[in-house]
Amino acid sequence: MSIMTRVINIFKADIHGVMDQLENQELLLKQHLRNMQAALNQKETRLNTMIAALKQTQNESNRYQHQSKVLERDLAVAIRKNTDGVARKLIRKLKPINGLIDELTGQIQTLEEEISNTRNDVDRQRLQYDQIRHKSAEFFRRTRLQTRSHGLPPSELEGLNADLSEEEVELELLKRKEELGAA
Repeated sequence: MSIMTRVINIFKADIHGVMDQLENQELLLKQHLRNMQAALNQKETRLNTMIAALKQTQNESNRYQHQSKVLERDLAVAIRKNTDGVARKLIRKLKPINGLIDELTGQIQTLEEEISNTRNDVDRQRLQYDQIRHKSAEFFRRTRLQTRSHGLPPSELEGLNADLSEEEVELELLKRKEELGAA
């Protein structure tokens, strides 16, 4: 009888070792998912910051373009009236503004490219995260099923009742009453 007891103890210890290993993998997987979510949130925050910077740069460019148009109209009037002194002053104001508009246009193009690349990266990473999250949910479900099949009560057994709606419980009760009545 002592040999059987020892074999049973070894079997129990082996199952407990497997369970410990599975729990560690589950914890590690959950931590990796949290890390992935944090990295994704960080990239989304960076993307939103870039979008805000783009809008601000576009607004600034629009202001300068409006100023440029006003100066261009005034310059045309000064040239028609042959007031070269006024025209020269307007040209001195107009040139730097046009230079700023060119610089802002380049910044806008750069930001639009960066936003597009970052958005694609975030979308790709979001898809990977969702796929891994679904696969891990399936892994956790299989782990719980394996735990039950080994005769060990799962630690989440108490939480399973919360997943059932009142209607599902009521329907199951009616089915069971009908089965008992038919027998």
